[in-house]
Amino acid sequence: MKTKSMKKKIFTLLLAACMVFAFGLSACSDGDAGAGGGGGGAGVTGDFSQPARDLSKGPIKIAFVPLGASGPTMPTAMRGYYDALGGEDNGIFTIDVFDSQFDTTKQIQIMQDLITQKYDAIILEANDPNAVNDVIHDAEVAGIPVITRNMAATGPKIAHGLNSDYRAGYEAAKYIQANAGKADDANVVILDVVPELKPTTRMGTGFEDYLKENTSWNLLETQPVTDTSQENGNTIMSTLLAKYDDIDIVYTVNDDVAVGALQAIESAGRENEGIVIWGYEGHPLALQAIKEGRIYGTSFCDVYKQSYSTMILIQYLMQTGITAANLGMEYTPLIEYSTVPTVQGNIDEVLSAAGVKLE
Repeated sequence: MKTKSMKKKIFTLLLAACMVFAFGLSACSDGDAGAGGGGGGAGVTGDFSQPARDLSKGPIKIAFVPLGASGPTMPTAMRGYYDALGGEDNGIFTIDVFDSQFDTTKQIQIMQDLITQKYDAIILEANDPNAVNDVIHDAEVAGIPVITRNMAATGPKIAHGLNSDYRAGYEAAKYIQANAGKADDANVVILDVVPELKPTTRMGTGFEDYLKENTSWNLLETQPVTDTSQENGNTIMSTLLAKYDDIDIVYTVNDDVAVGALQAIESAGRENEGIVIWGYEGHPLALQAIKEGRIYGTSFCDVYKQSYSTMILIQYLMQTGITAANLGMEYTPLIEYSTVPTVQGNIDEVLSAAGVKLE
């Protein structure tokens, strides 16, 4: 009889193997690829002699539950998902987007409805890392694999994929210190996530840790941003500009917030003060502002690559029937994607490598 620790090791190896070979899976396979006959017998509970879900037969319903459905990277994410499934008109798979509107109660209700409607898989951006644990568990008990994306939940699920968070913030501060020409006593403000998200969304924490460990910068204030939108970034930055006469560096945990901060700085007539703004992810408006020299930089995330590989893993999980619940998982395997410090000097190279074109 296999112990839980042995199952964990087996699953970790299985997941690693999946990420290597799953790129060969076809969205409309004949049922042979990934059938799970061999791997299932290696200590994983359940009968995996046949696929839990035959991906050659539809309809197959996949739910994407983001924090908000109107973000500027949403088209890129959806393109990555559908390309991994053989295109939007593949005839078998549909991806339904459910807008949480940054509302935890609404997100939990959406998840409950998806379980009732027997969706085949769920990709979730957790609005509250603790509040969604029970409903994620309920989904996986019902045989629905749940992958969290970027914003994690603290409880176990089958996988969590994120663009580097803590490391991105840490490297951003390091890059600014080395390249932005700011004085040792530079004044810094951080526009961070709300406290309940800080344990799982750690860009601001990484930036602050580097600041404290390696610089003599003055951290004037850390402001939480409830809804990481341009409007909120503008509002909060306007307040900070009125409060402080001398701000040298603005670190934001989202490019929308960075653009909002830029708008506030320009509206206040302080664009010539050389204020360094740094964002995260790589939203089109922020990238354009970097090319123009109005925003200093961002931690660029390849949203397409993340979405594509997430959907490849979803296909594997649906075919094998693996969930955290049926494995008795007590932890969540992490798939971390690197970010690239992107500034005016290297932006064309970074975007070309990622296949991103600005309008």
